[in-house]
Amino acid sequence: MAESDLKARSWPTTSADTPTGRSLFPAQPRTPGDAPYQPARGARSSVLVAMSVTSHHDVAIVRNRLRHVLHGCDPDVVQDVELVTTELLANALEHARPPCGVTVTGYATEDTALGEVVIEVLDGSRELVPLLDRSVSAPYRGRGMRLVRALSSSWGVLESGRTKTVWAAMHLV
Repeated sequence: MAESDLKARSWPTTSADTPTGRSLFPAQPRTPGDAPYQPARGARSSVLVAMSVTSHHDVAIVRNRLRHVLHGCDPDVVQDVELVTTELLANALEHARPPCGVTVTGYATEDTALGEVVIEVLDGSRELVPLLDRSVSAPYRGRGMRLVRALSSSWGVLESGRTKTVWAAMHLV
């Protein structure tokens, strides 16, 4: 999969565009009233990481790139972003069909240099949606999406054609 294909799947920037596909289920709110991620009005965006992922070795490359592009952020927050990205990628590599890719987009407003990121992991298994606290692999597994839910401000799934994108939004400040 070309990196340009991944960039085309990113959340909209400040335009009125909407993501392709429809939500399979609403983002899992941490508190009532939380809504799925929408960039702040007037937010600027930039793609921080965009690459195809074919193995767990690629996950390490993604983590290193994230560490590099988020070097000015709180180290604990960077570790949380790395963890959420790793969980989403591990699910796609273990349970889904290719293609698999990741795009991490940063959003900034006039007040912040970089205030939020949206992590998107695309895979070729539209019919397989993430499950909370349930695993088909083993009884001691299935906690990854619980971590994603706890660490992100919102998350969800978009389907488009024969693919799906699992996304998570996170505040950096």
